[in-house]
Amino acid sequence: MLLIGTGALAACGGGGSGDGSAASTTTAAASGGVRLTPGSVTVQRTADAGAADPAVVDALVGAAGAYVRAATVDPLAGRPVRLDDLATAPARPLTRGTDAETLTDAGTGRLDGVTIDARPVPVSVLTDAQGAAVLGTVTIDLTVTGHNARGPVRIHRTGELAFVREGTAWHLDSWRLTVTRDGRGVPPAPRPSTTTGAP
Repeated sequence: MLLIGTGALAACGGGGSGDGSAASTTTAAASGGVRLTPGSVTVQRTADAGAADPAVVDALVGAAGAYVRAATVDPLAGRPVRLDDLATAPARPLTRGTDAETLTDAGTGRLDGVTIDARPVPVSVLTDAQGAAVLGTVTIDLTVTGHNARGPVRIHRTGELAFVREGTAWHLDSWRLTVTRDGRGVPPAPRPSTTTGAP
């Protein structure tokens, strides 16, 4: 498993593009999908070649959206969390371990009227010596609102998701996240942050 954070990417040097001026998006989770919009895009190069291919940026944003659906939308709708197909083999056990309290909303219980307000997600891409994108991080800032039988519930999750390119797919490999949960009947907040390793 590659344990990286934005600090590791930034150390490689490179340029960037994008101004991060896109508007936040709000999704009604009952639709099942999650709309994320890219924010600023940064490219870190290990050689002279390498650029922010729009298809790569879209794929990384899509991978982050798939994570949000599996980790938040599904459990809040009463469905099981299924991250195995979205994660690398070394990361899969960690998605079910102690990190799961922060990584997913499995213990929150079913909520009704769920909406997700997502700020634009900055994307950082690391390219190899041939200029191909091999690693990427997506920074999320999500506010989830809904209600249970005891009243309103609010969940705020921020932090970084790191993805590794495996074939044509991007798989979740590590993360650094903070989550707060407010509302009656929800479990106590987990430790302030979680990560699979230091960047």
